[in-house]
Amino acid sequence: MNAGSEIERFVVQGETIQLRPLIWGVCALESAVDVKQFDVGFDLEESRKTGTIRGIRENSSAWQAGVRDGQQWAPMDIIWGDAGYLAEFEIRDGRGKRRVTYYPASPQSARAPQYAPASGGLCVAGTRLSSAGAGGSHPGSPDTASRKD
Repeated sequence: MNAGSEIERFVVQGETIQLRPLIWGVCALESAVDVKQFDVGFDLEESRKTGTIRGIRENSSAWQAGVRDGQQWAPMDIIWGDAGYLAEFEIRDGRGKRRVTYYPASPQSARAPQYAPASGGLCVAGTRLSSAGAGGSHPGSPDTASRKD
């Protein structure tokens, strides 16, 4: 497999990179979550050039918030690329000037792996380290480390 085909699969097509099972050993737990992609809901490039909303998608969050083609717009509060951040835009049209807010997220979601630290002590290279007893030793130091399988 060459880098070009991997870039095509994972970056361009958005295919999920499959990690081997238990890649983090006992140190992390894997789960699958539904995530939505960032989608401002209209043709961002054209709308930036003209200062007017162009290419609104009727199934988008922007449409549901009242954004329409032909409105003048200005971003007020948005983190570009973050579908989970409540975006705020100023819209100007025949009805005057107002602010609209919505989550700039795609209507469909995709399943993605998520990893969370497992509780229960210090982990090094997929091995959990814990204190073997009392005394002045630091948990995880060679004299107190024990492997937990």
